[in-house]
Amino acid sequence: MSSKLVDAWRVQLNLNDRDRLLTTYMDLVAEASDPKLLERAVASFSFVEWFWTQEQSQEELAQLKKTWDRLTATDTSLRVRETLTARARKFVPSDSQNLRELGEGLTTELVQFFLGTHSFPLYFHDSLVEDAFKPDNADLRPLAALPFEECIARVLFSYNHKGKLGDRRNIFDLAEYHCYDLLEKGKIDDVTRILSHLDRLQLIKSSIQHPHAIIYPSLVEFIVKDRKHEILRGINEFVKEVDQSRLVPLSLSEVFCILASPPPTDINLSPLIDYFSRHPKYWTWEETSDTIIAYLDSFDLSQISDSTAVRRFLEQCANTEVPNGYRYGDWYPTSNESRARARDLLAGESSSLSLPLHSTNRARKLNSLSSPPAVAIASTSTHPASPSHSPTHTPPLNDASRPDPLLPHSADSPAAPAQESVEVDAVPSADPHYDNRMTALDHSRPILPSSESTSDPSLDSDSRVVFDQSPALENAHQED
Repeated sequence: MSSKLVDAWRVQLNLNDRDRLLTTYMDLVAEASDPKLLERAVASFSFVEWFWTQEQSQEELAQLKKTWDRLTATDTSLRVRETLTARARKFVPSDSQNLRELGEGLTTELVQFFLGTHSFPLYFHDSLVEDAFKPDNADLRPLAALPFEECIARVLFSYNHKGKLGDRRNIFDLAEYHCYDLLEKGKIDDVTRILSHLDRLQLIKSSIQHPHAIIYPSLVEFIVKDRKHEILRGINEFVKEVDQSRLVPLSLSEVFCILASPPPTDINLSPLIDYFSRHPKYWTWEETSDTIIAYLDSFDLSQISDSTAVRRFLEQCANTEVPNGYRYGDWYPTSNESRARARDLLAGESSSLSLPLHSTNRARKLNSLSSPPAVAIASTSTHPASPSHSPTHTPPLNDASRPDPLLPHSADSPAAPAQESVEVDAVPSADPHYDNRMTALDHSRPILPSSESTSDPSLDSDSRVVFDQSPALENAHQED
């Protein structure tokens, strides 16, 4: 009789019905009393199989939870638990597009279940659920299936995901704070273990796309420790490839100052210099300009691939005395030392820097061809004024004296280059989160009275003399 019942059951079980097979498997595991049986059965457990064959109904979710509870009971071995963790990792794809597609099929209940399978702090648990179901944040949902430390690492990486990203600041900030707090408590091994789940360069790429300033510079220092220039090289290339609207000037500036200290001598940083010259930020400009000037001092300028970007940056450094009628966002503070060195570079006067010799000669030729300015420029520089700076002084054509690169050329001068149109981010965001984060910056900036700017727009192109390659001046040089 029993054999006939078994035969009948076997006939009724369709081995091609994967849904029914999985249901039977889950039921048998949930009711198993022999831990050794679970040792063998756990190898067939699969989150992926369950997800794609079940409808995630309340009954099926309850069945999954019952099976999970049995596999993680106290009488099961460490091997069983490690197998479950490995299955969870396979469930969470590394590719951001696949992550998003998977996340779109996850319900709130399933995400809650995954979070319940690991030991997550309650504050992190709740924030992940909240942010994961905001618009365009489906890529965060599968991360709930990962162990806590690996989930932290993947959240820190999440701003480097492709596609449109929703508001995920809360969970990102919590992940950053968790690592920072561990560092403050001296738990360096714990932070190292968290960061081991992802490449350090990818983490930094995510940080510079975070919509606000870096709150914990010490955490960035720890991430890039012993690999500063390697990561700087990667970020330099990344700036050329990425949609730059995703980059955040404040975050990138702070990360750059960490990576470029000490300055590299074998990396052409033209892409980064170009970006900073187009997107200067008042709060970080002084430190950023000091860092770039130090780099230019140590790098062979003949190897610079984009002299236009370098020239634009140097002009911003040289021309940043507070203008009359100052308006917030029109001025970026540069230290006196960096301003003086920027002027030297523009004039080709610094023998300590590797400027091509012909740059100085062309600068002097160009100055001799330009007309005197109609109005003198007010300056707060500590250098004494040169007689050649007088608005009534016209140097002879053969005058070899050094030019003041800040004085504007006459509009009808044949040597005056055309004004360059540069998109500049002038005023930081008015977002309240932005203001809160500004208090965490190391260098506070004075807030000056607001009024209309009267700065001369022609100043932007006055100091191009070193970098312009004019055939006419080349001939003039040869004739000398």
